[in-house]
Amino acid sequence: MMNKLLKNKLFFLISILVLLIINNRSFAVTPSLSLSDILGPEKGFINPIGVTTDGTNVYVADYGANAVFKIDASKNVTTFVNINKPVSVTYASNKVAVATESEGGKIYDATNGNLLATFGSGFIGSESYKNLTKPADLAVGPDGYIYATDMSDKYIKTYALSDGSFVSLVGNGAFPYYNSSLSYGNGQFYIPSGIVFDNTTNKLLVTDFGNFTPYFQLTLKWNPFKRQYDRLTSYSGRPKGKIQIFANPGTGYSCNPGTAGARQFVIHGTNPVNGEVLTASSIYTDNNFIFLLDSLGQKLFIFANAAIDTNLQSTSSGSYTYPVANPVNVDPLTTPPLYTIFYNAFDFSGINKISQLRDIVKVGSNTLVVTDTTGKVYYLTLTVI
Repeated sequence: MMNKLLKNKLFFLISILVLLIINNRSFAVTPSLSLSDILGPEKGFINPIGVTTDGTNVYVADYGANAVFKIDASKNVTTFVNINKPVSVTYASNKVAVATESEGGKIYDATNGNLLATFGSGFIGSESYKNLTKPADLAVGPDGYIYATDMSDKYIKTYALSDGSFVSLVGNGAFPYYNSSLSYGNGQFYIPSGIVFDNTTNKLLVTDFGNFTPYFQLTLKWNPFKRQYDRLTSYSGRPKGKIQIFANPGTGYSCNPGTAGARQFVIHGTNPVNGEVLTASSIYTDNNFIFLLDSLGQKLFIFANAAIDTNLQSTSSGSYTYPVANPVNVDPLTTPPLYTIFYNAFDFSGINKISQLRDIVKVGSNTLVVTDTTGKVYYLTLTVI
């Protein structure tokens, strides 16, 4: 009788434990993406590059059409503003900020499209560094400043959203890529590209289109039509894009890995199914994931959100992001102590073999919008099981 009671209690305890595990989702999540729609030239798109959202509407900066288009919830496309050679766009506080290749940046009223201010142009002489020379992406921080990645002098430049005035530089300039014996410097970039603020931690995440390991050398040539660098030659070694996470929002965003949770993450692609992560072109985060757009690889990768410290965890083989200190003098593929989980990847090559993926934004809880400079805007549905 006593043994039977003990067995019943043990069964009861095991049942409770199983329920606790299920309720706490200790099993692995499985995010996946599926294509839901494609908007193309029939909607007026020629070379869509930058994309943002106000939560309902989507704004697309189209370089070839010389316009920023507005897509409503029913996917009706209208011209928000006509502007010369726009390359990036961001939204905040009922304002739409646009960076252009030839005229710096402009800030518009989201309600009526009226021009409110300009930024990143008109500076001369010793102040010319304040100009946006070759902007790649824009984001508005919790401090109310516009953060712009500039591929020309390798800095992040900040401007006030209120009036467009210059605020400061973020980062430490160009990485000395000509010397392969040097390690990555914190806040240094080769080709800074995507930029986003994580809404959970307020940390600033910046991707580098061309930051590679000393094990890999690459020759790049600027393609003015595609508005990106084309890969010409490569040598022995593995490519890796890079994410730098800047902490201390509102106080200059230090990128020292030992300061307030700031870190550098090197992107490796070792998954045999999804292939290498060739370029960290653009980035977006939510409470759970990092969505990393790979232009050369024609893929959209999903990682755990590396800006949230608790998401750092060990895992088995596959693609991953790897936190690094400074200097970097070991190959992370052979000695990975901690890295962020890779979940899945969506391959665009089967949809468009000549796709040139440029930017990404999440709309609502489960819709991702991706721009392709060959004249397409993709809508994808995110499913998490």
